[in-house]
Amino acid sequence: MAVNTGSYPTGTTVGTQTSGMSPEMEAKFLWYLDQVVANMGKPFAGQGPIDAQQVVPFTEAQNQAMASATDPEGWKKYLNEYQGYVTKGITDQFDATINKVNLGSATQGAFGGERQR
Repeated sequence: MAVNTGSYPTGTTVGTQTSGMSPEMEAKFLWYLDQVVANMGKPFAGQGPIDAQQVVPFTEAQNQAMASATDPEGWKKYLNEYQGYVTKGITDQFDATINKVNLGSATQGAFGGERQR
Protein backbone atom coordinates (compact mmCIF):
# COMPACT_ATOMS: atom_id res chain seq x y z
CA MET A 1 0.00 0.00 0.00
CA ALA A 2 1.42 3.35 -1.00
CA VAL A 3 1.45 6.21 1.46
CA ASN A 4 0.51 9.63 0.17
CA THR A 5 3.49 11.80 1.11
CA GLY A 6 1.85 15.02 -0.04
CA SER A 7 4.50 17.63 -0.74
CA TYR A 8 7.38 15.80 0.97
CA PRO A 9 10.56 15.48 -1.10
CA THR A 10 11.10 12.30 -3.10
CA GLY A 11 12.65 9.52 -1.05
CA THR A 12 11.09 10.64 2.27
CA THR A 13 9.51 7.88 4.29
CA VAL A 14 6.35 8.84 6.16
CA GLY A 15 5.09 6.59 8.93
CA THR A 16 3.31 6.51 12.26
CA GLN A 17 5.00 5.47 15.45
CA THR A 18 3.18 4.55 18.63
CA SER A 19 4.65 3.97 22.02
CA GLY A 20 3.21 2.34 25.09
CA MET A 21 4.17 0.43 28.17
CA SER A 22 5.30 -3.10 28.05
CA PRO A 23 2.90 -5.54 29.77
CA GLU A 24 5.30 -5.81 32.72
CA MET A 25 5.49 -2.04 33.19
CA GLU A 26 1.72 -1.68 32.84
CA ALA A 27 1.21 -4.34 35.54
CA LYS A 28 3.63 -2.53 37.89
CA PHE A 29 1.94 0.81 37.16
CA LEU A 30 -1.53 -0.56 37.91
CA TRP A 31 -0.24 -2.22 41.11
CA TYR A 32 1.20 1.15 42.18
CA LEU A 33 -2.10 2.92 41.49
CA ASP A 34 -3.92 0.29 43.57
CA GLN A 35 -1.48 0.97 46.45
CA VAL A 36 -2.07 4.73 46.20
CA VAL A 37 -5.85 4.30 46.25
CA ALA A 38 -5.65 1.88 49.20
CA ASN A 39 -3.53 4.33 51.23
CA MET A 40 -5.49 7.50 50.44
CA GLY A 41 -7.51 7.36 53.65
CA LYS A 42 -4.56 6.68 55.93
CA PRO A 43 -2.73 9.55 57.69
CA PHE A 44 0.86 10.26 56.78
CA ALA A 45 3.60 9.02 59.09
CA GLY A 46 2.58 10.11 62.59
CA GLN A 47 0.07 12.68 61.36
CA GLY A 48 -3.62 12.57 61.88
CA PRO A 49 -6.61 14.80 62.23
CA ILE A 50 -6.11 17.99 64.21
CA ASP A 51 -7.62 17.81 67.68
CA ALA A 52 -9.81 20.68 68.79
CA GLN A 53 -7.39 21.48 71.64
CA GLN A 54 -4.62 22.20 69.12
CA VAL A 55 -6.55 24.92 67.28
CA VAL A 56 -6.05 28.46 68.60
CA PRO A 57 -9.32 30.39 68.88
CA PHE A 58 -9.88 33.66 67.00
CA THR A 59 -8.84 36.88 68.67
CA GLU A 60 -11.43 39.57 69.36
CA ALA A 61 -10.23 41.55 66.32
CA GLN A 62 -10.61 38.47 64.12
CA ASN A 63 -14.13 37.87 65.46
CA GLN A 64 -15.07 41.48 64.67
CA ALA A 65 -13.62 41.18 61.18
CA MET A 66 -15.57 37.97 60.59
CA ALA A 67 -18.78 39.64 61.79
CA SER A 68 -18.17 42.63 59.50
CA ALA A 69 -17.46 40.37 56.55
CA THR A 70 -20.75 38.55 56.95
CA ASP A 71 -22.83 41.70 57.64
CA PRO A 72 -24.08 43.29 54.39
CA GLU A 73 -24.00 46.74 56.03
CA GLY A 74 -20.72 46.17 57.90
CA TRP A 75 -18.64 48.22 55.48
CA LYS A 76 -20.48 51.46 56.30
CA LYS A 77 -18.77 51.89 59.66
CA TYR A 78 -15.45 52.43 57.85
CA LEU A 79 -16.72 55.40 55.83
CA ASN A 80 -15.82 58.96 56.70
CA GLU A 81 -18.94 60.68 58.01
CA TYR A 82 -18.19 63.79 55.90
CA GLN A 83 -17.85 61.84 52.65
CA GLY A 84 -21.60 62.10 52.05
CA TYR A 85 -21.43 65.91 52.12
CA VAL A 86 -18.58 65.96 49.62
CA THR A 87 -20.34 63.50 47.31
CA LYS A 88 -23.61 65.49 47.54
CA GLY A 89 -21.77 68.73 46.65
CA ILE A 90 -20.14 67.16 43.60
CA THR A 91 -23.47 65.67 42.47
CA ASP A 92 -25.22 69.04 42.89
CA GLN A 93 -22.54 70.82 40.82
CA PHE A 94 -22.83 68.18 38.10
CA ASP A 95 -26.62 68.48 38.01
CA ALA A 96 -26.42 72.28 37.81
CA THR A 97 -23.95 72.09 34.91
CA ILE A 98 -26.11 69.58 33.02
CA ASN A 99 -29.17 71.79 33.50
CA LYS A 100 -27.27 74.83 32.21
CA VAL A 101 -26.08 72.90 29.13
CA ASN A 102 -29.58 71.57 28.44
CA LEU A 103 -31.08 75.07 28.82
CA GLY A 104 -28.52 76.46 26.38
CA SER A 105 -29.28 73.68 23.90
CA ALA A 106 -33.01 74.32 24.20
CA THR A 107 -32.65 78.07 23.53
CA GLN A 108 -30.60 77.29 20.42
CA GLY A 109 -33.36 75.05 19.03
CA ALA A 110 -31.40 71.80 19.40
CA PHE A 111 -34.45 69.91 20.66
CA GLY A 112 -36.73 70.91 17.78
CA GLY A 113 -39.70 73.15 18.32
CA GLU A 114 -39.82 75.37 15.25
CA ARG A 115 -39.52 73.89 11.83
CA GLN A 116 -36.37 74.57 9.92
CA ARG A 117 -36.91 76.85 6.90
